[in-house]
Amino acid sequence: MFKWLESKILQPVGNRLKLDFDMIKFYITLAYLIFNFSYISIIGELSYLISGLNYLFYAVFILMFVYDIYKNKFEFSFYNCIFILFLLSTVVTMYLNSYSMSEYVNEIKFILLGMFQFFIFFNVLIKNKDIKLKILSSVILGICFISHIFSIIFYIFRVRFVLNKVYGFHFDGSFTGIYDNENILGIICFIGIVFSFIFLNYYKDILFKKIAIINIILSIIMLFLVSARSAVIAFLVFCFVFTAITFKNKWIVILFFIVCCLFSVYLLINNDLLIRLLNGRYEIWEQVLSIVKDNILFGYSKTDSINILANSTIRFLSGVREGGTHNTFLDILLSYGIIALILFVSFISVYLVKVYTILKKNIDKFNYIVLYSAVLSFLFIGMFESVLLYTPSLIGIAFWLIMGYVKDES
Repeated sequence: MFKWLESKILQPVGNRLKLDFDMIKFYITLAYLIFNFSYISIIGELSYLISGLNYLFYAVFILMFVYDIYKNKFEFSFYNCIFILFLLSTVVTMYLNSYSMSEYVNEIKFILLGMFQFFIFFNVLIKNKDIKLKILSSVILGICFISHIFSIIFYIFRVRFVLNKVYGFHFDGSFTGIYDNENILGIICFIGIVFSFIFLNYYKDILFKKIAIINIILSIIMLFLVSARSAVIAFLVFCFVFTAITFKNKWIVILFFIVCCLFSVYLLINNDLLIRLLNGRYEIWEQVLSIVKDNILFGYSKTDSINILANSTIRFLSGVREGGTHNTFLDILLSYGIIALILFVSFISVYLVKVYTILKKNIDKFNYIVLYSAVLSFLFIGMFESVLLYTPSLIGIAFWLIMGYVKDES
C-alpha cells in the first residue's frame, strides 16, 4: 500500500523523486471530503474533535492557496475574476454588517470556505483527471455503501439514537439513517448513484460491478423511503439528462419540456398543492423576498441572515434554523445582496454555455455525460437546499469537484 501511495505522490525527475504537489493537493481534498462525510453523520457528535480537525483543514488549505500564488500557478481567467469580485462583495457585506469580533470571525470562515471552493476544489481535477476520478469514485462508493448498510439496518430494526441530535427514526416518524437530516440522507444517496456509474466505467471485475450495482439499488430504495424531495427531483433530472444525451433523441427533451410546462401551469393554478409539495419552503422564500428589499445591495451577512429571517415574522418558518432559506440563490441574495447574486448567476450561466460546447465534443465519453448530468442535477438541488456555496457540506465539495472536472476540455 505504501509503495502504491508513493507512486501516486512522487514524480521521477532525473535520477531522483520529487513530490507531486498536485496529487498531494488532491489527496488532502479527498481527506476533507471523507471528513465531511463524518461531520454530517453520528460521528459529528464528537464536536470538539470535529471542530479541531476543521480548523486544521482550513490551515492546510490556506497554505496550499498561498503556495499556488507563490509558484505563479494562479491564473486570471474569467472564472477566477468572477470569483474574486464575488469574494470582494462578501467582504463589503462583512464590513457593513458585522458588529462584534465573533461575527467577523464567522464571516471570515465563510469567506475562506468560498475561497477553497473557488480556487482549490474547482481546480483540483484538472491534471491526471482519470486517475483522480477513479480514486474519487472508489472512495465515495465505499463510504456510501457502508453508510447505506448501516442505514438499512437502522430501518429494518427501527433503530433510534438520541444524542445531541436524533438518528434513525425520529419521533415524528421520519427516517434519516445514520444522519440527522432526511435531506442529507437523500442527497448522499444521489451522490452514491452518480459515482457508482463512474465506478462501473472504470472497474470491470465482476465483484466490483456487483458492489456498485448493489449500491445503486440501495441508494434508489432509500431515496424513495425518505421524504427528500430535492434529492428525488435531482435523481429524476439526472435520469432525464443522461438518457437524452446518451440516446441523442430530441423528442425526449421536447416531451420532458412539455410535461414540465404543463405541470408548472397546474401548480400555478393549484397553489395549495404547490405549498404542500415545497414542504414549508414556500413560506420561507416568500419571507426572504419580503425582507431582502430593505438591504438589497449587500444583504445581511451569512452570520445574521437566518436570525433576521426567523425574527422578521410571527409565522412559523419550518426548518429555517436548520436549513436556512432552502435555496442557494436566495441564500446568496439574503446574505450578500443582489450584486453577489448577479455575479454568481453570471458565473453559472457562462459555465453552462461553455461546458455545453465541450459536451458536444465529448458526446461519446461516458464519464463526461454522467458528470454533466450530475452538474445540472446539483443545480436543481441548489434550488431547494442551501448547500452549494459558502456551506461546509459534503454536497458543496462534490459539486465543485464535479464542476471542475466538466469545465476542462481535455
